[in-house]
Amino acid sequence: MALVTVKPGEPLARQLSGQHYLVTRTQALVVHALVRLGQAERAGQLLAGLDEHDRERTEIRVATAALRIAQGDPQAALAVLGPAQEGPDSDDYWGFWRARAARKAAAAAGAAQ
Repeated sequence: MALVTVKPGEPLARQLSGQHYLVTRTQALVVHALVRLGQAERAGQLLAGLDEHDRERTEIRVATAALRIAQGDPQAALAVLGPAQEGPDSDDYWGFWRARAARKAAAAAGAAQ
């Protein structure tokens, strides 16, 4: 149901001049939802459509890690999470995404053993 609500906003997000700070966060949440729904291919397509700057953001790194874990590649999840856990991040003021990164890293480390 949440994807039905978010999906119509994607064309509008592409039309905005400049990137609104919620667009990338919403994209990360959509990737998480797709992964949980078992739609890893669609999640991968969404991530592939992002530019390099967006892929470096903590919330996208966490979403990418979730996808890699779902694809059975915990080492790739750990690799993408490494930079997400370093130092303070102005894009992650409250630390929500870094906390999720730590949780995904723990899951990936457990799966890698």
